[in-house]
Amino acid sequence: MPDDIVFKNKAQLAKEMILHARDNGVPFGWVGMDSFYGNLPWLRNDLDAEGITYIADIHRDTWVWLSLPKIGINGPRRALHR
Repeated sequence: MPDDIVFKNKAQLAKEMILHARDNGVPFGWVGMDSFYGNLPWLRNDLDAEGITYIADIHRDTWVWLSLPKIGINGPRRALHR
């Protein structure tokens, strides 16, 4: 195999093909994905960042939020004395 060939998994190839189609003027309104692709948060995030509308099948136990949850580390806990 030539040294300049870089391995890409099928999700990376799919993203590349979607962007290539868009950049070459292929008309589409949205991208549909089965659960293999839909369960890859990085792929969904990347398509969203590119402004591409998608419809993805995801596992039924996938957590979703209507707004970004506030996360952080709480300060030190004080011992409760009774």
